[in-house]
Amino acid sequence: MELPAIQLSLSKLFLAEQNIPMLDWPGNSPDMNPIKNVWELMEREVAKDVITNKTLLLERIIHVWNHHPQMQETVQSCIDSMPRRIEVLIAAKGSSTKY
Repeated sequence: MELPAIQLSLSKLFLAEQNIPMLDWPGNSPDMNPIKNVWELMEREVAKDVITNKTLLLERIIHVWNHHPQMQETVQSCIDSMPRRIEVLIAAKGSSTKY
């Protein structure tokens, strides 16, 4: 799920204002983003319900985020995998990786 350009710009501005550092994302490795694993879990769980409006969707997303037994483990796994992902990317000199 990619953000529209304006949202991405606003997100970057917010992070900069909060002094939160960001890494440049290598163009050859879009799959390096570990958050896709979290989104896959979220999408699977949200799709189990009939969602008829934006409010119900938001409520379901929040519920899954806060209460799904695998969510914390999935998020932690994403965090833990980053050093390994970065090492592989550096070794590949920014080229495609297995991630």
